[in-house]
Amino acid sequence: MSQEELRRIVQDFTGGVLGGQSVYYQCSNVCVPLHAYLSVVEGYETKLIQGKVGNISGHWWLDIGDNQIIDPTAAQFPAFQSILKSKNDVFVGAKPASYVPTKHMKDEEKIFKPFMSLILEKGWA
Repeated sequence: MSQEELRRIVQDFTGGVLGGQSVYYQCSNVCVPLHAYLSVVEGYETKLIQGKVGNISGHWWLDIGDNQIIDPTAAQFPAFQSILKSKNDVFVGAKPASYVPTKHMKDEEKIFKPFMSLILEKGWA
């Protein structure tokens, strides 16, 4: 899957989850089900990460390997506002130095089970 295809999938999924709401303070609400969706439906492996962005703690994003990340709510950070196309655009690319992981979610079953029914209910699969 190309980076642009992945970005489009993430953009569509994020829009579906947020339903027009702002991305502010929505990182875990988007990243947790996105992690399950990408793995189970798209067959795309990610790691769910919680960490710091600059001096902001508790942010969530997905690690896709090779120092690349998916941050569907990156637009909430001023540094991304000039890079992204809109206030609800997603970021897929090289992990900025300001992103510092503090926690990797390891128990995938606890993440997948609650969100698979949501994914199927919403018709995202």
